[in-house]
Amino acid sequence: MTGYLPRGYREKRICEWCGREFILLGYRIRSGRKGRFCSHECCYAYLMEKGHNFIRISRNERRKFNYTCLLCNVQKSSYKIVCHEEGVGKTAELFILCRHCHSTIEMIKRGNIELYNKILDLLRNRKVYILERLNYN
Repeated sequence: MTGYLPRGYREKRICEWCGREFILLGYRIRSGRKGRFCSHECCYAYLMEKGHNFIRISRNERRKFNYTCLLCNVQKSSYKIVCHEEGVGKTAELFILCRHCHSTIEMIKRGNIELYNKILDLLRNRKVYILERLNYN
């Protein structure tokens, strides 16, 4: 949520690590914080779980798909391609997207969950198709 927020605004969120509900205050939303975790402990636990493995795995995933966005099929340099992570920890799925498609998907995720799930299905199918063509499966 962006723009004007009334004084004392609060928003309920679910912690991505422990699953508990917590309240995010309006001034934190205005300052651009994502509010993904209920505490520093959950944030650190998430980062420790993800750790350097995520960096290595995402780099390998980008190389595997030749730095090509799964959604718009544009090939870009390595720093313009990002890994969209769906899920948490070891069960997370990674999708290779250009920065433009990634930001678009993140906006859709916040506004229309049905459309977001359809896009994820499309990405899963496209990923399987490409991997079959490259004989990775």
